[in-house]
Amino acid sequence: MKNDNLNIMFTIGNYQITILKFTYECQTWNTPSHAHGSNSYEIHFIPKGKGTLIRNQCSYELYPDILYTTGPHIEHQQFSDTSDPTYEYCIYLRIDTTKNDSDKDVLEPFLHYPFWYGKDCANLQPTLEQIHEELSSPGPATMVMLRALFMQFLVKMLRNYEPGSNAVI
Repeated sequence: MKNDNLNIMFTIGNYQITILKFTYECQTWNTPSHAHGSNSYEIHFIPKGKGTLIRNQCSYELYPDILYTTGPHIEHQQFSDTSDPTYEYCIYLRIDTTKNDSDKDVLEPFLHYPFWYGKDCANLQPTLEQIHEELSSPGPATMVMLRALFMQFLVKMLRNYEPGSNAVI
């Protein structure tokens, strides 16, 4: 499933988040080295399979419950194990600054670490499955539901950034 033109917008604190793409795929191919532009981020979650992430000439194992994020200008590439390919949820988003002063520090950990890799400890998979389901079978008020689910996902993801999460940053 690939949704390339979502344009779902909401604000958290001083930031406007625009969800541009959401995919859930079995990666039977290798993703070549690439980076994203200013204010652009990719969030990757591996629910099953195995693979390898290469970032800055360092290798990171991909296996179930691994979460990693790549921010602006972070070169990265991904290889899937041919005998047990990775399945991946991927969210591509843009973050812009607003003039709102409420909850301004909520996204700071995410923005402070343009690369983050670790094991999910916030139970992200059910929220990702709900997003996938909503996109697969839209119902009444789909955009409202998707906004709420993506906001919930980001808040849960940020809980992985808390000290003591054993992340590699």
